Amino acid sequence: MNKKLIAAAVAAAVAGPTLMSAASADVSVYGALYPRLAISDGDVTLEDAGSRFGFKSSTDMGNGNTVSGVIEVGFSTSTAGTIGGTSRKGNISYSGDWGSATIGGTGSIMAAAIKSCVAGGQSCNQVGYQGRVASSLTLSGDLGGLNLDLQTLFDGTDGVASWAVATSVDFGSLGIGAAYRDDGTDQFTNVGASTTLAGVYVGVEMGDSSDGTDSWGV
Repeated sequence: MNKKLIAAAVAAAVAGPTLMSAASADVSVYGALYPRLAISDGDVTLEDAGSRFGFKSSTDMGNGNTVSGVIEVGFSTSTAGTIGGTSRKGNISYSGDWGSATIGGTGSIMAAAIKSCVAGGQSCNQVGYQGRVASSLTLSGDLGGLNLDLQTLFDGTDGVASWAVATSVDFGSLGIGAAYRDDGTDQFTNVGASTTLAGVYVGVEMGDSSDGTDSWGV
């Protein structure tokens, strides 16, 4: 029997129960609109700053485990249409008391750990910054209040295209994070911290690359 047919049959057998469970789960719709007026040298442009809509669902698999999925599409408020080729989210996640495993397009653990600028609604454009990643496997867990994340990317070539490890910890309102990524050519290290002072969000972060480039933002 053809190996491809065997693989397809196995995949169908494994996916069948999960798809049936997902079909019975509640699906929620979410979204956000971010229109922006940009003025430069007297020219006014209506731009979009990351609008999106999506669908997400989860189902209880028993024993404290949950399977969830999300499909997210980029949307432009200036053109009133979807944005082709936009790297948004599209993944399946299996989670429990042990942590979680996510397959597909999702948020970068670099941004999740170094959340000072991202959580503040800004972009510090740090060296090696990633907002989202595609074709990834992400493993997350917690060790005594310390968040640990490992992310690998696969692009169809031999082995892993790139990998990253990140950690973060919160001390009350103070959050501290660090991350390291190796994309096969360069290595990036990022650290950051954030807090809220008198109702004002403050974040600072720094980045460094193996090619000698560094950066910082506040």
